[in-house]
Amino acid sequence: RFHFKPEERLAIRRELNIDNDKKIFFFTGSQYAPNREAYEFLKSWYYQHKDDLVKLNSVILVVGSVSEDSINDPHFKVLGRVESMLPYFAVADFALNLVVKGSGSSVKMIEFLAAKIPVISTKFGARGLSLVDQKSCLFCEQSELLEVLKKATLLSPEEQRSIATLALEQNINQVDMTRALK
Repeated sequence: RFHFKPEERLAIRRELNIDNDKKIFFFTGSQYAPNREAYEFLKSWYYQHKDDLVKLNSVILVVGSVSEDSINDPHFKVLGRVESMLPYFAVADFALNLVVKGSGSSVKMIEFLAAKIPVISTKFGARGLSLVDQKSCLFCEQSELLEVLKKATLLSPEEQRSIATLALEQNINQVDMTRALK
């Protein structure tokens, strides 16, 4: 279900009024408290670093019930609850997981890997997965967010694909339910 056509990406970007040359950093989440805390961090961070995101020609896109806000700034868009999250995976250049506490597995991480989106995550957010910093993901503590976003925007499309492909390969047994059940 995570296979998208280029025209789907362009259509959603047009709908969101995001130019195709902008990098989209995608954060999803439910109302689960650790997601809400990560969202509140991102929102606060954005208002302190708005000019940096402009310089990076980037947008943070937040989708899901993690927020009841609706924000439509050019570089920070919060959609809130949507009918389906799936179309928004098509527009993401990078996935963000800035969760720093909680329990259980991270469904968003499995979805990011399945969608072959390069992931930027806290080490805690990547718990239970086999990921290697700078190889199959970009680890990022909240205090390092700007530095890691800068690194990410400098990656070529080939480097982004390589990171995402390796992340999926390293974790295929947790992503593919048939393999996981075996």
